[in-house]
Amino acid sequence: MKRSGSRSIVYLDESGFNSVVYRPHGWGAKGQRVYGDCSGKRLSRTSVLLAQCGLTRFSPLLFSGTCTTALFNRWLEQSLIPLLRPGQTVVMDNAGIHKSQETEPLGSVSV
Repeated sequence: MKRSGSRSIVYLDESGFNSVVYRPHGWGAKGQRVYGDCSGKRLSRTSVLLAQCGLTRFSPLLFSGTCTTALFNRWLEQSLIPLLRPGQTVVMDNAGIHKSQETEPLGSVSV
């Protein structure tokens, strides 16, 4: 992983993908919106956790389902933290999985 200095910022986030969330077409009178019902069925989702420092992306984790606190913490401990260098700062959003009591001690790990 290339760094411009010892005080690099590492951003992380998670995202999910579902290829059948929308309907690509419908029929309706010209100029009128087309409304449709969704089945309400929960479909499988593919999600990813990823970190980025500068233009370098690393520690990808692709998985089925949504991210839980336990999965997020395991990814931090086993995949991200071992790659961090002294002086790096990790930035994440305000998602609930980032704010658990189990996650907090991981933030004070010295590398």
